[in-house]
Amino acid sequence: MNQLVSIIRSVRNIRAEVDTPMSKEIPILIQTSDDHVKQQLEENRIYLDRFCNPSELTIDTTIDIPEKAMSAVVTGAEIYLPLEGLIDIDKELARLQEEIDKLNKEVERVDKKLANEGFVSKAPSQVVEAEKEKQKDYINKREKVQARMDELKK
Repeated sequence: MNQLVSIIRSVRNIRAEVDTPMSKEIPILIQTSDDHVKQQLEENRIYLDRFCNPSELTIDTTIDIPEKAMSAVVTGAEIYLPLEGLIDIDKELARLQEEIDKLNKEVERVDKKLANEGFVSKAPSQVVEAEKEKQKDYINKREKVQARMDELKK
């Protein structure tokens, strides 16, 4: 029963991470470690259907793992949710590009501020440090968004 709860929790967490509502049916693939786990999950399939809302639910010991998929590992099983069922990849790439553009503007704005000798020499040191922290934060966010974009383009 704990395994079933872990699987349901993992599926819901992945859905929340990629902003896919529970009302939307998505394909779910569960690769079990052995036939015993497979049998237990098959016997409790009704709960997986009810609480995970799959369009198709595949439970097996060997599964063709989709190239682009979110995954989770629980005791005795690995869960895969193909990204194509979760998000519109083109729409997500466009959204991520907008976010990168916004972060680029913020980095440029902070860079100009920190390159201005008048600002750096006249502003209190805590204000200058706050701008440097903003700069690091924007650059870090931009790198993460770019990494996500690169992952989706594979």
